[in-house]
Amino acid sequence: MRSRRRSLPMGSGLVLGSLCLVGTAVLVSEASSQPVDTLSGPPTTATEFFRRVDLIREYLDAFVDTSAVPGVSLALGVGDSFTRFDAFGYADLEAEDPVTPHTRFRIGSVSKALTAAALGGLVEAGSLDLDAPVRRYVSEFPEKEQPITLRHLALHRGGIRHYRGDEALSNRHYAEVIDALSVFADDPLLAEPGTTFSYSTYGFTLLSAAMERAAGIPFLALMEERVLEPLGMTRTGPEVKGQLHPHQAIGYEPGPGGGATVPPETDLSNKWAGGGYVSTAGDLLRFARAHLNGEFLEPGTRDLLWGSGPEAEAGNQPRGIGWQVARLPNGTSLLVAGGNAIGGTTVVFVVPETRVVVVVVTNMGNAPIRGVPMHILRILLGESSP
Repeated sequence: MRSRRRSLPMGSGLVLGSLCLVGTAVLVSEASSQPVDTLSGPPTTATEFFRRVDLIREYLDAFVDTSAVPGVSLALGVGDSFTRFDAFGYADLEAEDPVTPHTRFRIGSVSKALTAAALGGLVEAGSLDLDAPVRRYVSEFPEKEQPITLRHLALHRGGIRHYRGDEALSNRHYAEVIDALSVFADDPLLAEPGTTFSYSTYGFTLLSAAMERAAGIPFLALMEERVLEPLGMTRTGPEVKGQLHPHQAIGYEPGPGGGATVPPETDLSNKWAGGGYVSTAGDLLRFARAHLNGEFLEPGTRDLLWGSGPEAEAGNQPRGIGWQVARLPNGTSLLVAGGNAIGGTTVVFVVPETRVVVVVVTNMGNAPIRGVPMHILRILLGESSP
């Protein structure tokens, strides 16, 4: 069997290596002669950082040839000083085109975190009221028994359904966001708005229709103006049918016998806000760091998105907007943005207290990657391996 490991040249400020994914059920053997639990806290010097990087590489190298995931990109950040990018495997198996730090992947529901950032900007500008009924902005949406607010939609409490049947495989194109509402607009609500958490990508489609009306420009232009351009995310954008991005990876799904297979072609225009963007690990690292630096959104807005404001402290907000809120075993807050698309799986971990970011992006849907970034995160934090 041909090894899929590849050595990449070093660039200025970048260290390039390799990555392999393993399932969370796999027991992690000792990754290094230097136990992780002898480390204490995140690295404060370049020497310490690259010592952690060596531990991570030894851990990853142990699984390089055991994963069925075709290609992976990894970005690590500690504060503003330490950054590492890794790439492994193929963006295109048939052509044997390798993954590089410039490779773009479908990021699935991590798109919701991007949308949340634009939403926060509109709230800051006074252009949008989170507690207003959605029909104030989108009068075409049918009136329901109870009003649905934008906050309900943003927190998955609007009663809007998620995919059903094979809708996730839809290949129908919608020229405008407002047109995509036809998929679910006439369906009954799952619950009274505000009463029940029910995850819904379609809820973000409706939210995006309200956002573009509030901003007075199309949603895709709004995202470019409010998020991508200000943050220099030049390798991030919506996937538009027939307009494949340069260096975009071919997406795969788990195949029979543990291999990878190419799924049917899909069109993401019914869910740009909730699952329709492509990006790189590096751009997502830049995005996460912008939240940490406090120069992109006001602290109160960031707290709203990260579920750490007064409403969350009162127990009324079980999650952020576009982000999941969790805690590490030591009680430290962990923000998670995760995405599972047809042909891609992405995980973004952010530890605000230590300013540590881990981004793992792959070109396989349903890839078993969650255990990988958690192990890397614990190494960076100087904790024992899980």
